[in-house]
Amino acid sequence: MNDPRTTRIENYLNDTLPPEERLAFEAALSTDPELDAEVRLHRVARLAVNMQSLLERRERLQAQGRRLLRSRLWWWKMRDWAEDTFTRHNTEGFIQLQWGRIALASLSLLLLAFGTWWLLQVSQESEAPLAAQHPQELYQKHYKRLEINNTLGANEGDSYTRARQQYIQGHCAEAVRLLDKVLAEPTFESRPMALLLKGTCLLEMGQAADALQTLRQVTPIARGAYQEAAWYMALAHLQLGQRSQAAEQLQQIAAQPRHPYAAQAKALLGVK
Repeated sequence: MNDPRTTRIENYLNDTLPPEERLAFEAALSTDPELDAEVRLHRVARLAVNMQSLLERRERLQAQGRRLLRSRLWWWKMRDWAEDTFTRHNTEGFIQLQWGRIALASLSLLLLAFGTWWLLQVSQESEAPLAAQHPQELYQKHYKRLEINNTLGANEGDSYTRARQQYIQGHCAEAVRLLDKVLAEPTFESRPMALLLKGTCLLEMGQAADALQTLRQVTPIARGAYQEAAWYMALAHLQLGQRSQAAEQLQQIAAQPRHPYAAQAKALLGVK
């Protein structure tokens, strides 16, 4: 908390004391040497603070002036250089532009701008994960098994239900065996999803070529399964080390704004 005596002195110096208190304070100053000395000390301290503030302001203005002078000098030097380079005085004292030098300078600037743009493009491409990292490393990083739930009320003895259960538990070999069984039935209705599950299982088992063949059988009629299959096909190409085929598949996905894997495809391609 502030000392009441100090607060009163500050109010006095700020001329914020009521008239009666000010008169009483000035009367005390004439009879109390200690108070008078303290007020003088406060005045000196205020003067020092104000002086320091003025000095700092002067230094800021001087620094600003130096910066402005340097920029002006740079501009004058550039103007003199441009005048010496692109103009000449004829025998009659008139100034003539040297169009050949102007054209050469313009061409140089265009080449420099194009070179800068090209370097930026190359830099962006080199930063793309698909170009910078090994395809199989990218596969390991991005592969994730589908998240599915068992159908409520489904027959536990049904091969497709048991296949889904095996898939959820990560038993891909058994899941593939059961899926092959149901896919062989002509009347089986959940073919797109079963093909998707089988394809991802084969992918997880390291059989990327067979996974591609299976995933390609998912038809666009089942939109959700078809979009999922497109993503896992890109991952299958990565597992096989087929960078260009993976890029082509990812470009197709990235070109569809509503595709559930569009953002991930763009990130792998290094595009926005």
